Amino acid sequence: MLGHGIYFARSLHSTEGKARAHGAYICAEVIMDMGKGVKYVTVETRNEVSNTDEWHKEYDSVYYRHPDNNYDEFCVKSVEQILKWVIVVEPDFDKRPEEFGLTTEFDGTRCCCI
Repeated sequence: MLGHGIYFARSLHSTEGKARAHGAYICAEVIMDMGKGVKYVTVETRNEVSNTDEWHKEYDSVYYRHPDNNYDEFCVKSVEQILKWVIVVEPDFDKRPEEFGLTTEFDGTRCCCI
């Protein structure tokens, strides 16, 4: 655990199985450094940030350098650091978008949404 905040993995592959789930992803564009910097932790030092928000005072994000860099992850402290996001659900895990006719993009909605 990297403490309190919003968690991200570096790749879709390394996301599989995290939080005891798979099949849906939130893909996001994130600003890790809003001016306070990023705290980097390793296996040996991650207990410095675990189960706390104390790092929020000095840093905008925490980046965990996993021994296998395919499993690196990071945590941002604020939703303001998320610039863009989209939820992607694999069809094998949720048939509802197709059932409700939500698999086609169009510009005719009030908010220009899907």
